[in-house]
Amino acid sequence: MSSPDKREDLTAWLDSEFEQVAPPGSSSTDDVASLVESLLSWQFIPDIPKSSTRTRGAWAARLIKKVLAPLTTWQLRHLTDQMNAYSAVQAEVLRTILRRIQETKP
Repeated sequence: MSSPDKREDLTAWLDSEFEQVAPPGSSSTDDVASLVESLLSWQFIPDIPKSSTRTRGAWAARLIKKVLAPLTTWQLRHLTDQMNAYSAVQAEVLRTILRRIQETKP
């Protein structure tokens, strides 16, 4: 990691450092259309991790999670399906708005 040479270059340096570690779609140089498209890559998943960070009784925690995970996933599936559908519709609305804005530009 390098450091900026001049104070004026600080913003550009911070932007370049951010670009290296930022997840896709969060770039400050991305246009709005690519950000809208990145919405579709995000999905809500109702899966619960079954591992345990506890040292004592970790086997019991894993067993309980293994038994409860299918039940909680079953309950949450309906909600996450609705959230994913809403996100897809939201992205489509934003696509339509962007397309109409681009059509009206001279």
